[in-house]
Amino acid sequence: MSGRSYQLTVELVDKPGQLLGVSEIIARLGGNVTSVRHERASEGSDVNGCYLRITLETRNFEHIDAIKTALTDAGFKLVTGI
Repeated sequence: MSGRSYQLTVELVDKPGQLLGVSEIIARLGGNVTSVRHERASEGSDVNGCYLRITLETRNFEHIDAIKTALTDAGFKLVTGI
């Protein structure tokens, strides 16, 4: 409720460097990843896609917004946590 923990899902193209890109953005902004789950895309989505479900420790809601903005500005598609 205070914005100290947040979960988001990012849709990725299944190619090298995608996880690194997401991780670097979160780390640069001071977020702490506490859980990561990588899932292959489901039926009806891009065959080369996957989902990255991330749980983060954050400072507050403004910090969450900054992380989400940086991810989308870098071209990552947020599926949940928008």
